[in-house]
Amino acid sequence: MFKRLFWFAVGIGFGVGLAALLMRRVERVVQRSTPPELAHRAGSSVTALLSDIRDALREGAEAMRVREAEIWTEVESESASADTGPGRGFASPR
Repeated sequence: MFKRLFWFAVGIGFGVGLAALLMRRVERVVQRSTPPELAHRAGSSVTALLSDIRDALREGAEAMRVREAEIWTEVESESASADTGPGRGFASPR
């Protein structure tokens, strides 16, 4: 009889503890799902996304400027080494 009472009490304790844990978790989910919280989270993630896009565009523009400078250097070196002809000053077609 004492064994049954012991395990009954353990089961009730376990059930109450689990119910309390689940209630806290459900309350957190409900709190995160309120319209102001969703708007705040969406706004912060949109801001982060726009920041990442701006950074990528800046990086791409810088890479484009560097590559353009390399190309102009190549064109100028080819035109300086070009012989005489009607297209003097321009690179010859390949």
